Amino acid sequence: YSMKTELNDLEKEMGEMIARKRYDLNRKNNTKDLAVLGKAFSDGISADIEGLWAELAFCKVAKIYPDEVFRLGYTSKRKGGDVGDAIINGMHIDVKSTKTETGRLITMQKNALVDSYVLLIGKEGKYRIAGAMKSSELCVPERYGHHKLFRVPCFMATQDELIPWEKYSNA
Repeated sequence: YSMKTELNDLEKEMGEMIARKRYDLNRKNNTKDLAVLGKAFSDGISADIEGLWAELAFCKVAKIYPDEVFRLGYTSKRKGGDVGDAIINGMHIDVKSTKTETGRLITMQKNALVDSYVLLIGKEGKYRIAGAMKSSELCVPERYGHHKLFRVPCFMATQDELIPWEKYSNA
């Protein structure tokens, strides 16, 4: 069992506008376009839109205002400004998403400001929350490696290792 959610047309339209603005800001600040590392998207903007829709969908399920999603200022993990995509009771959450049904929870680098990661599976505004994992469990040496996914190493967990969101959020 996993929770499902769907964005309405207005949420998708707002999300796309924010994603495009963020994309432009990131290119102006010479932020690497990470979508080029994978084969999921032919262009970076599509990946940014999907990612933002997943972040909005998560906030909808978690019943929180998406203030971190709406933040337009430039943030960078390397410079210590990325506090995640959602903050719930002081817990900083980074939302990851993939359209691959068997997709895994992946982060490229450890972010000291993020407490937990949540994986959403889906596309085009329709998602299921595959589960969550604490940063202290995901970002460990045993999980770091090439995993035959990208040209660079990453931290990775499979869906069966994740805790369902409804259990995680009540823990």
